[in-house]
Amino acid sequence: MSTSSSCTSAKFLIGLILFQWICISYLLFYQLLSYNIFIGDGEDGAHGPAAVMMLPQSEVVSVSETQQKMQRNNAEMRSTKTGPQWNGVAATLMLNNPKWFQRRYTMMIQNILFNIPVDWGVQIFYTGTGQSQFGLDISPGLTRLIEAYPNRIILTTIPVEIAKLNKKPKQLWATEWIWKNMAANNVFTFTGNGAVCSNSHTTMHDILDLRLDYIGIPSTRNKGVGGDGSTHSLRNRNAMLEAISYQNSLGKGYDGEEREDLFFLRTLMEMAKSINEGETIKYRIATKEQTELFGGI
Repeated sequence: MSTSSSCTSAKFLIGLILFQWICISYLLFYQLLSYNIFIGDGEDGAHGPAAVMMLPQSEVVSVSETQQKMQRNNAEMRSTKTGPQWNGVAATLMLNNPKWFQRRYTMMIQNILFNIPVDWGVQIFYTGTGQSQFGLDISPGLTRLIEAYPNRIILTTIPVEIAKLNKKPKQLWATEWIWKNMAANNVFTFTGNGAVCSNSHTTMHDILDLRLDYIGIPSTRNKGVGGDGSTHSLRNRNAMLEAISYQNSLGKGYDGEEREDLFFLRTLMEMAKSINEGETIKYRIATKEQTELFGGI
């Protein structure tokens, strides 16, 4: 009889513990649904666990509201020639990407922002309509980054006529318009298909010290010279504009058949050979060894 009573008591206790566990789990899950997680600067200026803040959904504002303010500020800076003067800019295109890809926008910008020099800005080119705008609107974390770093993040709207004629990213990268509207001469191009390693011994400063006009990650093309710029690269804005002008003067403007990074690399190599042959000054294209160094950042 005592044995049966003990079994009943044990089952009751187990059931009670299980019921409590279910209730606690439900309450925690419900609370998480009511908040967004934002990773930013902690009180000590560090990034990581100390920088995690829980923000209620009601405090999240749309990118469309934030971008209107930023566009006004950017227009004022261009008209008055005041405001931040960056030594370089990390640039990316946010076009009509699928929703699953757009979900990585916040981490894309956060990764770049925390790994470029502090005197560099981040420039986002987008159309301001359709799927391009939607990608920004579904990223509340990106909105908060833009508000937290108004002097380092710039939103640049691509004109309708430019966007209609150049619907693919590679086409836009090869336009004069995109390079003329870069916020600085040193340009680090990046996409969501690659990331910068914060733990790398090689930094952006190490690459900048090479003073190159073009460098990409390691590639087997051209015996490794120049590298692959499809995921990220470091380029000189003036050199890109001169390459476009050079090919246009020959009636061989970019036709969209090859990758834009290969177009620029091929053109720079051709220009360096034909224009500067016998001269000490030429376009500074990365060596195979330098691309390996760049691939380590």
